[in-house]
Amino acid sequence: MIILRARLLSQQIAANVCRTFSTEKTSTPKYWHAKFPDKKPRSFDEMPTVEEPQFDPYKSHEIFPQWFKKYGYVVKQPVGNGKYTVHTFHFDDFDTVYKGDTAYYRATRKPPQRLSHQVLKHYRENNKDLYDNVGLGPGDGDYVGRIRDMIRESMSTGIDEKLENVADDLIEIIRDKVGEGGEIELLPWLFRWGFENVGLKFLDKRLGALSQTGNEEADKMVEAAAITNEMVVLTTLDPVTDYAERYQKVESSEGYFYSVLKKYIDEIASQPDSKCAVKKILENNPKDAITVTLDGFQGALQTVPLTVLMALYNVARNEDIQAQAREELVEYLPTKDSKYCSLNISPPDIIEHIVWETLRYVFKTIFNM
Repeated sequence: MIILRARLLSQQIAANVCRTFSTEKTSTPKYWHAKFPDKKPRSFDEMPTVEEPQFDPYKSHEIFPQWFKKYGYVVKQPVGNGKYTVHTFHFDDFDTVYKGDTAYYRATRKPPQRLSHQVLKHYRENNKDLYDNVGLGPGDGDYVGRIRDMIRESMSTGIDEKLENVADDLIEIIRDKVGEGGEIELLPWLFRWGFENVGLKFLDKRLGALSQTGNEEADKMVEAAAITNEMVVLTTLDPVTDYAERYQKVESSEGYFYSVLKKYIDEIASQPDSKCAVKKILENNPKDAITVTLDGFQGALQTVPLTVLMALYNVARNEDIQAQAREELVEYLPTKDSKYCSLNISPPDIIEHIVWETLRYVFKTIFNM
């Protein structure tokens, strides 16, 4: 499932957001034709509306399936101040949202407008001596487009041997930490795995987040990023309740994170031969370096680890898919020493299917629109 944020959707935006309420010439019948035999698009106002929009954010995994059963594949949720969250539950709509975002950006150079992360925007605007801008979360318009391009130009998106070594470290930890009955509290280690990957991508540096003997600084960084992300979600879903308390938590976590990353960035700035992404960002626009890097680390907790966790959870509950995935992966990587980065072929289709289904069922990036 994916969540989108909107106030009033024009027909142009609706075409990218919700296929149920848009027109598209295709020979394949759409699932919503059964509901709308005239095959005509409906307006935003005609979308079903949640009758009881307030709920405990920690129980969203229980609430959203109930909404799907009651309202169908598309439903809008009032969130105050004339704004809505639009929930889409059908794979076709989910596919359109993700592909539409990229297509729209490429065609217009305009990234999605985000109305989330307002608590982070509030904090950074109150600390302009530290931050030159509000960052990627609450940012929109030309700024986000420029930062997207800058990040893309500053780092490789491929998998290299260093990243595979990080994955190997994670596997060793899982083997060592797994308890009786084959159980392990996996998410904290996935967070550290994500952190270590971002450290390599941005800083070209291992942070020691996967150290089995402990690393106080890395542990505090992971905790700080987790607190910020949690407060972003809570204040987006409910911008009123306990706002002052949640803002103070963001203030504390962001302050610590800033102090650590500033140290690393100053160190990189003094190294003329450094080739890492932060060095390239510094050369392009020094004022962007700290904010972009900080957002990169916070994003490391918000996206991939949670997606991997839910993918593994769902695969573990489906023995047939688990067996098929194992069979295809063993053929793809026949030995424990096989390296993904050394192969020139795409991974098995089932891996992509598992990821897509995971993203469809459990959204990972809060309010992407």
